[in-house]
Amino acid sequence: MSGRLLEHLPAIYQTNEQLASFLEPLEALLLGPGGGIRDGIRALPDLLDPQRTPEDFLPWLASWVGLSVRRDLPVERQRALIAHAVPLHRIRGTPDAVKTLLELVTGGRASIVEPDIVGLRVGVEAIIGSTTRLGSELPHFFRVTIDFPRGGSQDESWLGSLARETIDLAKPAHTYYDLRLHFS
Repeated sequence: MSGRLLEHLPAIYQTNEQLASFLEPLEALLLGPGGGIRDGIRALPDLLDPQRTPEDFLPWLASWVGLSVRRDLPVERQRALIAHAVPLHRIRGTPDAVKTLLELVTGGRASIVEPDIVGLRVGVEAIIGSTTRLGSELPHFFRVTIDFPRGGSQDESWLGSLARETIDLAKPAHTYYDLRLHFS
């Protein structure tokens, strides 16, 4: 009868065989050879931190913040994406969110430009029959440029499809875009 839980009981109970056999499985569960539940609870903060959690735990952690992380992304990018998921959710659909998301996923430097749309002002910039032309503006359109350093290990077509997939998921549904990748 050498149980760690028995040692915490009054002396009269420490010699009770039945109590020892009752406490043995609980002791194995709570304080067992693999550390038991106590060590599992102590390790919980590391499991919930995207920078410290084991690699095979990342998909589960991503599901907690509503992500489905691509397995072909480098682990560092998966960790960064999970770490930024909640702040990005607050600004979803904005140019800043799309830009940040693209940079996290692709590892490149992204820029987003929305062309200015000049409204039709008759008599000022537009003179009917002389300078008017309807349909030349591009509403709900933006240009995305991503700069990558030369010599990266990623293949250009993979980065292009990854960027398009990311933009399609992050942009507002009614918008459209032009994507340009630059390798310098």
